[in-house]
Amino acid sequence: MLTLEIQGVEVLTTWTDIHDDETITNAVDELGRWAEDEARRRGLLNGFIYLNYANGRQPVYERSVLPDDLIMLQEVRDRFDPSHTFQKLWKGGFKLPT
Repeated sequence: MLTLEIQGVEVLTTWTDIHDDETITNAVDELGRWAEDEARRRGLLNGFIYLNYANGRQPVYERSVLPDDLIMLQEVRDRFDPSHTFQKLWKGGFKLPT
């Protein structure tokens, strides 16, 4: 199953054959790019990505947190976990960008 948020609309994709993983993933990514390009062209693009519906390839923090807040989050991470151990051990989820 693959979830993608496009302009506040959740697109949920499922398939049964693991051999289709790459094909489906590429198609969903292409759909997302097309939808955002179309929204941008029409002057409707809202860059916010809702964390619960994003997929791991979407830049959630960069698009959904104010730049100063992202810097603060990274500074806190670097102060209390300079080796980024939690980020390496935490399976899944969204990681703060480096």
